[in-house]
Amino acid sequence: DIKPENIFFSEDGKFGSTVKILDFGIAKFMTERTGIKLSESFIGSLPYCSPEYMEGRKVLDGRSDIYSLGIIMFEMLTGKHPFSPGVQSFENWYQVHHFQIPPDIKEINPDVKVPEELKNLIKHCLSKEVDFRPQNVSSILNTLNEIKQTINIPTESILAKQQESVKLISAVSLTAKECWHQTWPDSKPKGVIAFPCLLNTQQGLFPTFWAMLPRKEITTFLNTTSTLTEFISKMNIYPMILWGIILYKEDSTFHRCLSYYLDLNTNSNKIDRIIHKLSEIGYYHLLLFSLEEPQECSHVITIHLNINQRKELLFYLENRHTYNVLMSKEQVKTKLKSQYEQLRVRLINNIINRNKSKKNKLQNIISLIKSKI
Repeated sequence: DIKPENIFFSEDGKFGSTVKILDFGIAKFMTERTGIKLSESFIGSLPYCSPEYMEGRKVLDGRSDIYSLGIIMFEMLTGKHPFSPGVQSFENWYQVHHFQIPPDIKEINPDVKVPEELKNLIKHCLSKEVDFRPQNVSSILNTLNEIKQTINIPTESILAKQQESVKLISAVSLTAKECWHQTWPDSKPKGVIAFPCLLNTQQGLFPTFWAMLPRKEITTFLNTTSTLTEFISKMNIYPMILWGIILYKEDSTFHRCLSYYLDLNTNSNKIDRIIHKLSEIGYYHLLLFSLEEPQECSHVITIHLNINQRKELLFYLENRHTYNVLMSKEQVKTKLKSQYEQLRVRLINNIINRNKSKKNKLQNIISLIKSKI
């Protein structure tokens, strides 16, 4: 949980005060030492729970913590929580997290001067819908760095400072950090291609997906990028999985499709290990390299799998030898590619319809306001 009780300060002779976000082991230990019961501890977390957490969803990702971070940032600037549930209860917190709109910071604390960009960032963090929030912490840090430069604070990079002062106790961040140091392999051509790779990290073998794209395209995906991962198969005719990734923007139809065929019929130990690690770990890192500067990694996106995808991958792996080969490899690739294309079209149509709906709602609100003037 990202909440004040899990944020600790420690003195460091080199950097001064160090901020650490601690959870699970240490936070649980502190709770046990203070004698707080589990139910009391959970009630204490309700002010910082995301809407999807309140719904009891089994599969959550870092965007749930980004919602909690938005609440903490709001509190740091105003001294007050953005939501008012009245009586402290699960039902009341459920209602405010799902339906209450956070007030403007100036309404709560008129004396504090907050850049509009920072207000917008916090609003996005507090979005009720997961896909409308910043998709990762890196995009938040990039925005904060841009805000810092506009208000004439010394130009030392926030990203560099964060690496020194904030230690996130997370295997996700540790493996992602190692991805930034990767270089494009000499054995692969330089072009718009994509392929999976098991990365040997300090945390062990880790599943990654590498892609080379034009620099302009990567820049478009730096902030507020949504992702869709699908594993498409026709196991009844050939043991092959199409690993598909779609990068897209919620406010436009701009997108990029990446894919790779995992052929289970080749008895490849490498493919077996990739599928096993995806199922076991439940997330992977997407590494983007630019065509113009392929020497180093340009961007890293962490993508989580849902529980059904993990179970499905494990099932395919365990039953790989029971599937029949009723079609050639190229024929089944054509079928999987066609199914992937149908998925892409559905996604883009959903985005178009969603944006039309938003536009219509906005026009209705404007018309209502005009009618009352």
